Amino acid sequence: MALFIFSDSHLLKLTSDGIMDELKKSGTLEKHNITVDFKNAQNDYGTGQAIMQDIARRKYDYLVTASTLALQVAANGNKTIPHIFGAVTDPYRLGVAKSAGDHIPNITGVATFQPVESTIKAMRAIFPRAKRVGMIWNPAEANSEACTLKARDAAKKYGFELVERTISTTDEVNDALSALLTEKIDLFFTSGDNTMILALVTVADILKERRVPYFTNDPSDIERGAFFSIGADYFEVGVQTAKMAERVINGEETKNIPIREYVPEKIGVNQTLARQYGVTIPNEMLKKASVVKR
Repeated sequence: MALFIFSDSHLLKLTSDGIMDELKKSGTLEKHNITVDFKNAQNDYGTGQAIMQDIARRKYDYLVTASTLALQVAANGNKTIPHIFGAVTDPYRLGVAKSAGDHIPNITGVATFQPVESTIKAMRAIFPRAKRVGMIWNPAEANSEACTLKARDAAKKYGFELVERTISTTDEVNDALSALLTEKIDLFFTSGDNTMILALVTVADILKERRVPYFTNDPSDIERGAFFSIGADYFEVGVQTAKMAERVINGEETKNIPIREYVPEKIGVNQTLARQYGVTIPNEMLKKASVVKR
Protein backbone atom coordinates (compact mmCIF):
# COMPACT_ATOMS: atom_id res chain seq x y z
CA MET A 1 0.00 0.00 0.00
CA ALA A 2 1.14 3.54 -0.76
CA LEU A 3 0.00 6.26 1.67
CA PHE A 4 0.39 9.54 -0.20
CA ILE A 5 0.04 12.94 1.51
CA PHE A 6 0.68 16.26 -0.17
CA SER A 7 2.52 18.15 2.58
CA ASP A 8 3.72 18.14 6.17
CA SER A 9 0.74 20.19 7.38
CA HIS A 10 -0.55 19.39 10.85
CA LEU A 11 -3.97 18.54 9.43
CA LEU A 12 -2.55 15.92 7.06
CA LYS A 13 -0.33 14.48 9.78
CA LEU A 14 -3.42 13.99 11.96
CA THR A 15 -5.20 12.32 9.04
CA SER A 16 -2.34 9.95 8.27
CA ASP A 17 -1.95 9.15 11.98
CA GLY A 18 -5.64 8.20 12.09
CA ILE A 19 -5.27 6.04 8.99
CA MET A 20 -2.31 4.13 10.40
CA ASP A 21 -3.83 3.81 13.87
CA GLU A 22 -6.93 2.10 12.47
CA LEU A 23 -5.03 -0.15 10.05
CA LYS A 24 -2.79 -1.36 12.88
CA LYS A 25 -5.46 -1.72 15.57
CA SER A 26 -7.79 -3.65 13.27
CA GLY A 27 -5.04 -6.12 12.43
CA THR A 28 -5.60 -5.53 8.71
CA LEU A 29 -1.95 -4.98 7.86
CA GLU A 30 -0.79 -8.11 9.65
CA LYS A 31 -3.67 -10.29 8.49
CA HIS A 32 -3.12 -9.46 4.81
CA ASN A 33 0.68 -9.10 5.04
CA ILE A 34 0.53 -5.48 3.84
CA THR A 35 3.43 -3.05 4.12
CA VAL A 36 2.83 0.68 3.88
CA ASP A 37 5.14 3.02 1.95
CA PHE A 38 4.77 6.68 2.91
CA LYS A 39 4.92 9.31 0.17
CA ASN A 40 5.03 13.10 0.70
CA ALA A 41 5.02 15.69 -2.10
CA GLN A 42 6.29 18.43 0.26
CA ASN A 43 3.58 20.73 -1.12
CA ASP A 44 5.07 20.63 -4.62
CA TYR A 45 2.85 19.61 -7.55
CA GLY A 46 5.73 18.43 -9.72
CA THR A 47 7.04 16.24 -6.91
CA GLY A 48 3.53 14.87 -6.46
CA GLN A 49 3.33 13.94 -10.14
CA ALA A 50 6.70 12.15 -9.94
CA ILE A 51 5.54 10.25 -6.85
CA MET A 52 2.36 9.19 -8.62
CA GLN A 53 4.29 8.01 -11.68
CA ASP A 54 6.44 5.86 -9.39
CA ILE A 55 3.36 4.45 -7.62
CA ALA A 56 1.80 3.52 -10.96
CA ARG A 57 5.07 2.03 -12.27
CA ARG A 58 5.52 -0.13 -9.18
CA LYS A 59 1.89 -1.29 -9.35
CA TYR A 60 0.95 -1.00 -5.69
CA ASP A 61 -2.03 -3.09 -4.60
CA TYR A 62 -3.73 -0.18 -2.84
CA LEU A 63 -3.39 3.60 -2.77
CA VAL A 64 -4.60 5.81 0.09
CA THR A 65 -4.29 9.59 -0.26
CA ALA A 66 -4.80 12.49 2.14
CA SER A 67 -5.61 15.99 0.82
CA THR A 68 -7.36 17.38 -2.23
CA LEU A 69 -4.12 17.92 -4.16
CA ALA A 70 -2.99 14.33 -3.56
CA LEU A 71 -6.35 13.12 -4.84
CA GLN A 72 -6.07 15.38 -7.88
CA VAL A 73 -2.57 14.16 -8.79
CA ALA A 74 -3.47 10.52 -8.15
CA ALA A 75 -6.71 10.66 -10.14
CA ASN A 76 -4.79 11.97 -13.15
CA GLY A 77 -1.99 9.43 -12.84
CA ASN A 78 -3.77 6.23 -11.82
CA LYS A 79 -6.61 4.48 -13.62
CA THR A 80 -6.30 0.98 -12.16
CA ILE A 81 -4.99 0.80 -8.57
CA PRO A 82 -7.85 0.85 -5.99
CA HIS A 83 -7.67 4.35 -4.50
CA ILE A 84 -9.25 5.54 -1.24
CA PHE A 85 -9.01 9.24 -0.38
CA GLY A 86 -9.49 11.26 2.80
CA ALA A 87 -9.11 14.86 4.03
CA VAL A 88 -10.71 16.13 0.81
CA THR A 89 -13.02 19.14 0.83
CA ASP A 90 -14.99 18.68 -2.39
CA PRO A 91 -14.22 15.68 -4.65
CA TYR A 92 -17.07 16.64 -6.97
CA ARG A 93 -15.39 19.90 -7.93
CA LEU A 94 -12.33 17.90 -9.02
CA GLY A 95 -14.41 15.83 -11.44
CA VAL A 96 -13.70 12.48 -9.78
CA ALA A 97 -17.40 12.10 -8.98
CA LYS A 98 -20.79 13.42 -10.04
CA SER A 99 -22.46 12.19 -6.86
CA ALA A 100 -21.63 9.96 -3.90
CA GLY A 101 -22.57 6.86 -5.87
CA ASP A 102 -21.36 7.98 -9.29
CA HIS A 103 -17.57 8.21 -9.21
CA ILE A 104 -14.51 7.04 -11.13
CA PRO A 105 -14.60 3.23 -10.72
CA ASN A 106 -11.25 2.78 -8.98
CA ILE A 107 -11.67 5.76 -6.63
CA THR A 108 -13.78 6.27 -3.51
CA GLY A 109 -13.24 7.87 -0.14
CA VAL A 110 -14.28 10.33 2.56
CA ALA A 111 -15.30 13.91 1.73
CA THR A 112 -15.02 16.48 4.54
CA PHE A 113 -16.26 19.94 3.58
CA GLN A 114 -14.99 22.58 5.97
CA PRO A 115 -17.76 24.11 8.15
CA VAL A 116 -17.21 27.57 6.68
CA GLU A 117 -20.64 29.06 7.36
CA SER A 118 -20.68 27.81 10.96
CA THR A 119 -17.35 29.56 11.53
CA ILE A 120 -18.50 32.87 10.07
CA LYS A 121 -21.72 32.65 12.08
CA ALA A 122 -19.54 32.22 15.19
CA MET A 123 -17.52 35.31 14.19
CA ARG A 124 -20.70 37.36 14.24
CA ALA A 125 -21.80 35.93 17.60
CA ILE A 126 -18.44 36.71 19.24
CA PHE A 127 -17.78 40.02 17.46
CA PRO A 128 -21.15 41.71 16.81
CA ARG A 129 -19.50 44.99 15.71
CA ALA A 130 -16.81 43.56 13.42
CA LYS A 131 -17.03 44.56 9.77
CA ARG A 132 -14.07 43.27 7.75
CA VAL A 133 -12.71 39.72 7.53
CA GLY A 134 -9.37 39.08 5.85
CA MET A 135 -8.70 35.89 3.90
CA ILE A 136 -5.64 34.70 1.95
CA TRP A 137 -5.96 31.73 -0.39
CA ASN A 138 -4.25 29.86 -3.21
CA PRO A 139 -6.36 29.72 -6.42
CA ALA A 140 -4.42 26.63 -7.57
CA GLU A 141 -6.07 24.62 -4.78
CA ALA A 142 -9.59 23.47 -5.67
CA ASN A 143 -10.34 22.89 -1.98
CA SER A 144 -9.38 26.46 -1.15
CA GLU A 145 -11.48 27.85 -3.99
CA ALA A 146 -14.50 25.88 -2.77
CA CYS A 147 -14.08 27.21 0.78
CA THR A 148 -13.54 30.78 -0.41
CA LEU A 149 -16.71 30.74 -2.53
CA LYS A 150 -18.61 29.49 0.50
CA ALA A 151 -17.00 32.18 2.67
CA ARG A 152 -18.09 34.93 0.27
CA ASP A 153 -21.71 33.83 0.53
CA ALA A 154 -21.55 33.40 4.31
CA ALA A 155 -19.86 36.78 4.79
CA LYS A 156 -22.72 38.51 2.98
CA LYS A 157 -25.29 36.55 4.99
CA TYR A 158 -23.78 37.63 8.31
CA GLY A 159 -22.98 41.21 7.35
CA PHE A 160 -19.22 41.07 6.80
CA GLU A 161 -17.02 42.42 4.03
CA LEU A 162 -14.59 39.70 2.94
CA VAL A 163 -11.22 41.24 2.01
CA GLU A 164 -9.13 38.80 -0.04
CA ARG A 165 -5.58 38.35 -1.25
CA THR A 166 -4.29 35.42 -3.32
CA ILE A 167 -0.94 33.62 -3.14
CA SER A 168 0.79 30.74 -4.90
CA THR A 169 3.51 29.82 -2.36
CA THR A 170 4.20 30.22 1.35
CA ASP A 171 6.88 32.78 0.43
CA GLU A 172 4.11 35.19 -0.56
CA VAL A 173 2.10 34.91 2.66
CA ASN A 174 3.82 37.66 4.67
CA ASP A 175 3.42 40.28 1.93
CA ALA A 176 -0.23 39.34 1.41
CA LEU A 177 -0.89 39.55 5.13
CA SER A 178 0.85 42.92 5.41
CA ALA A 179 -1.35 44.22 2.61
CA LEU A 180 -4.49 43.01 4.34
CA LEU A 181 -3.51 44.53 7.66
CA THR A 182 -3.22 47.97 6.03
CA GLU A 183 -6.90 47.59 5.08
CA LYS A 184 -7.92 47.52 8.73
CA ILE A 185 -9.38 44.02 8.89
CA ASP A 186 -11.10 43.15 12.17
CA LEU A 187 -10.78 39.36 11.89
CA PHE A 188 -8.80 36.85 9.81
CA PHE A 189 -9.90 33.47 8.44
CA THR A 190 -8.11 30.46 6.94
CA SER A 191 -10.20 27.62 5.51
CA GLY A 192 -9.06 24.57 3.57
CA ASP A 193 -5.91 26.10 2.11
CA ASN A 194 -2.80 23.91 2.37
CA THR A 195 -0.42 26.75 1.55
CA MET A 196 -1.79 28.90 4.37
CA ILE A 197 -1.86 25.98 6.79
CA LEU A 198 1.88 25.53 6.33
CA ALA A 199 2.39 29.18 7.33
CA LEU A 200 -0.14 29.11 10.17
CA VAL A 201 2.21 29.61 13.12
CA THR A 202 3.91 32.61 11.50
CA VAL A 203 0.55 34.11 10.54
CA ALA A 204 -0.82 33.54 14.04
CA ASP A 205 2.15 35.29 15.63
CA ILE A 206 1.75 38.36 13.41
CA LEU A 207 -2.01 38.54 13.99
CA LYS A 208 -1.56 38.17 17.76
CA GLU A 209 0.86 41.11 17.73
CA ARG A 210 -1.70 43.18 15.80
CA ARG A 211 -4.58 41.95 18.00
CA VAL A 212 -6.53 40.50 15.07
CA PRO A 213 -8.42 37.31 16.08
CA TYR A 214 -7.55 34.34 13.85
CA PHE A 215 -10.34 31.90 12.90
CA THR A 216 -9.64 28.53 11.23
CA ASN A 217 -11.32 25.22 10.41
CA ASP A 218 -9.01 22.89 12.34
CA PRO A 219 -9.51 22.85 16.14
CA SER A 220 -5.94 21.63 16.70
CA ASP A 221 -4.81 25.05 15.37
CA ILE A 222 -5.70 26.49 18.79
CA GLU A 223 -2.49 25.00 20.18
CA ARG A 224 -0.53 26.78 17.43
CA GLY A 225 -1.92 30.27 17.91
CA ALA A 226 -5.39 30.42 16.36
CA PHE A 227 -8.12 32.20 18.35
CA PHE A 228 -11.20 30.12 17.46
CA SER A 229 -11.86 27.14 15.24
CA ILE A 230 -14.75 25.00 14.11
CA GLY A 231 -13.67 22.03 12.06
CA ALA A 232 -13.35 18.32 11.66
CA ASP A 233 -11.44 15.97 13.90
CA TYR A 234 -8.97 14.92 11.20
CA PHE A 235 -7.60 12.01 13.20
CA GLU A 236 -11.14 10.58 13.10
CA VAL A 237 -11.37 11.43 9.38
CA GLY A 238 -8.23 9.32 8.96
CA VAL A 239 -9.78 6.46 10.94
CA GLN A 240 -12.87 6.47 8.71
CA THR A 241 -10.69 6.63 5.58
CA ALA A 242 -8.83 3.54 6.80
CA LYS A 243 -12.10 1.73 7.52
CA MET A 244 -13.11 2.32 3.91
CA ALA A 245 -9.71 1.03 2.75
CA GLU A 246 -10.28 -2.09 4.88
CA ARG A 247 -13.50 -2.77 3.00
CA VAL A 248 -11.52 -2.75 -0.25
CA ILE A 249 -8.74 -4.90 1.21
CA ASN A 250 -11.40 -7.38 2.37
CA GLY A 251 -12.75 -7.79 -1.13
CA GLU A 252 -15.25 -5.01 -1.93
CA GLU A 253 -14.73 -3.13 -5.19
CA THR A 254 -14.20 0.62 -5.05
CA LYS A 255 -16.81 1.14 -7.76
CA ASN A 256 -19.48 -0.28 -5.44
CA ILE A 257 -18.58 1.87 -2.39
CA PRO A 258 -20.22 5.32 -2.31
CA ILE A 259 -18.21 8.35 -1.29
CA ARG A 260 -18.92 9.15 2.35
CA GLU A 261 -19.55 12.76 3.37
CA TYR A 262 -18.29 13.02 6.92
CA VAL A 263 -17.56 16.01 9.19
CA PRO A 264 -16.92 15.00 12.84
CA GLU A 265 -17.27 18.62 13.99
CA LYS A 266 -15.28 19.99 16.92
CA ILE A 267 -14.84 23.48 18.41
CA GLY A 268 -11.53 24.89 19.60
CA VAL A 269 -11.23 28.03 21.74
CA ASN A 270 -8.13 29.94 22.81
CA GLN A 271 -9.16 31.45 26.14
CA THR A 272 -5.68 32.87 26.66
CA LEU A 273 -6.10 35.07 23.58
CA ALA A 274 -9.72 35.85 24.47
CA ARG A 275 -8.52 37.34 27.77
CA GLN A 276 -5.76 39.29 26.00
CA TYR A 277 -8.28 40.70 23.53
CA GLY A 278 -10.87 41.41 26.25
CA VAL A 279 -13.39 39.17 24.48
CA THR A 280 -16.03 36.95 26.08
CA ILE A 281 -16.76 33.66 24.30
CA PRO A 282 -20.48 32.78 24.61
CA ASN A 283 -21.09 30.05 27.19
CA GLU A 284 -22.91 27.79 24.71
CA MET A 285 -19.75 27.72 22.55
CA LEU A 286 -17.48 27.01 25.51
CA LYS A 287 -19.71 24.15 26.60
CA LYS A 288 -19.39 22.56 23.14
CA ALA A 289 -15.63 23.14 22.85
CA SER A 290 -13.50 20.02 22.90
CA VAL A 291 -10.20 21.91 22.61
CA VAL A 292 -9.73 24.81 25.06
CA LYS A 293 -6.43 26.57 25.64
CA ARG A 294 -6.60 28.23 29.05
